[in-house]
Amino acid sequence: MRWRMLLIPAVASVALLAGCTTAPEPEPSPTPTTNGIDALEAEQIEARMSEALEKAGSFRISGTGDVEGQTADIDIAVAGKQMQGSFTVMGIEIEIIVAQDGTAYFKGGAELFGPLLGTELGDIAGKWIKIPANEDLGLIPDTNDFLAADGHYTKGEVTQYKGQPAITLVDTDGAKVYVSLVGEPYPLAVETAEGTLEFTDIGKDITIEAPSADEVLEIPTMS
Repeated sequence: MRWRMLLIPAVASVALLAGCTTAPEPEPSPTPTTNGIDALEAEQIEARMSEALEKAGSFRISGTGDVEGQTADIDIAVAGKQMQGSFTVMGIEIEIIVAQDGTAYFKGGAELFGPLLGTELGDIAGKWIKIPANEDLGLIPDTNDFLAADGHYTKGEVTQYKGQPAITLVDTDGAKVYVSLVGEPYPLAVETAEGTLEFTDIGKDITIEAPSADEVLEIPTMS
């Protein structure tokens, strides 16, 4: 599952900061209890799911996964080109904000930022470390990529995820994506051997603001 793409940038960022044409798809005919996507083929369900999430424009992802041998916890809210939340990687919790202009701000992990900036740890306590927009860390998830199968999907069973009617898409590696059968075909969760990620607050009004200037320290360029 390419959902690992959500966590790999976080792992890579911590390491860096430490110095280290097709025919149109037929419209489904909904039954009284579903949105109709259970009548579609797997690739069509995948396309509808990705399209619905992209159109929603905002969502929250939370959960735990194993990436590059590291356990990573994630809890992020995405609103268009903005993001706010936290990663816990290698036992270090880091808060992240990505502003509208692409500027990223990190807070936490003073044991990493201190040596990098050549400052005393006390000097950066509670501060946000600013990384300019030109230093693209790839933190904003691409809705078309991170839910794509590593190989291909097959259509699984109609089931429920935490009481929500869903149909599963099963990747060649056994990973499952639960897709809502009620309302829009949003992803509800991704379940793999490495962990589970859940989607909430899809399409909700999420406000993300950059920290104030007095809370920010600017990092040297990493190019």
